[in-house]
Amino acid sequence: MRQESDLIVVETRSRARNTGHAFGFRGNLGLPFIVSVVVSIILFTMLLNGPGSFEMKIVEGWLPAAVTTLYLLVCRVGRPPNWDIDWVRTLALGRGFKVARIQPVHLLIGYNKQS
Repeated sequence: MRQESDLIVVETRSRARNTGHAFGFRGNLGLPFIVSVVVSIILFTMLLNGPGSFEMKIVEGWLPAAVTTLYLLVCRVGRPPNWDIDWVRTLALGRGFKVARIQPVHLLIGYNKQS
């Protein structure tokens, strides 16, 4: 008689259930981080040959990676899809999903002003 501990469990749909993680970011969010780090390395290498203080070269060189990482952590990780777009739209236009105060009038449809 076989024991249950002797059974080997094989996951047949592991690829379908796997979301994938790269550098702690879920899904495709690892790619912008990798690209920004590569851009930062190239920029930092170019800045090393120019004049200026070493501290400013470090800050300017790693700024793309820092800004991208901050954006990913604040606006994308753990948020619903398109949350960042809705947040910017709310900041620019105010609270969304309400009727505009001034409604447009169609040019071909007559407008009846009721008094």
